[in-house]
Amino acid sequence: MLIILLITTISCFDKRNEAFTSKVNTKTAGINHQEAIKKKNFDNLENAFSNNLIVNQYYLENEKKVNYSITFINHTIGVIRITSGKIVACDGFVSYGSEPFKYDFPLGEYSVDLAVGKFSYDNDERVGFARIKFSDNQPVRWELALKNGQDITQLKENEIYGYGVDSGTGCFMDIEGKNEFDLFLNPTDNLEYDKNSDVILKELEKSDKPTWTHLIWERNGKNVVIFSSGVGDGFYATYIGYDAKNQICRLVTDFDLIIQ
Repeated sequence: MLIILLITTISCFDKRNEAFTSKVNTKTAGINHQEAIKKKNFDNLENAFSNNLIVNQYYLENEKKVNYSITFINHTIGVIRITSGKIVACDGFVSYGSEPFKYDFPLGEYSVDLAVGKFSYDNDERVGFARIKFSDNQPVRWELALKNGQDITQLKENEIYGYGVDSGTGCFMDIEGKNEFDLFLNPTDNLEYDKNSDVILKELEKSDKPTWTHLIWERNGKNVVIFSSGVGDGFYATYIGYDAKNQICRLVTDFDLIIQ
């Protein structure tokens, strides 16, 4: 069953393009600060899409350490059309006001993959990572994806650049696809937004798994790729992978299933 919380009034929308102070809970943890970004295990951003990657984790329950593992399986869900080179990653139902990353991405159609993690203690499945794969070249370095005006050197402790999720979904879209999607949802009209967001919900339900789903929305030759976001709502960072020729080969959002 798809469980999703929608924000139905435009007054509740906010542009969360600023740094966010993350809060760590017992089972998941975000990236904390600039030094943590430097120490991040970027290998997971690629290896999670290799079937059967197993990551050992633990959480505390009544002050006792409980061990578990997450096994990742790659699911290719379709292609995204990049028509302008400017890409937006944001909440799948709150794209209005979201700004694109500052980079020029390759034009064309590229596969979108979800690395879905299965938890050993209850077989729960969650989307751990979502990526656009621009080429078969292997990434040799990674950078935090930034928007205009963002500066990683200005991050303070417990801050990260990313996007907030209130609907339990994230997405990738070209800015031209975003414009079509905004026109369709029409978030400036509450009744129209409610009606059209219900259409998206029903489409998501068609590919619904017990705890994750996805949708490729299309209109006028543009599209938007929507997918479940980890364990649900939160604040998530996106990273760019570069190949040995310094060309962009990956764009990956990390939904914080793996505790650093």
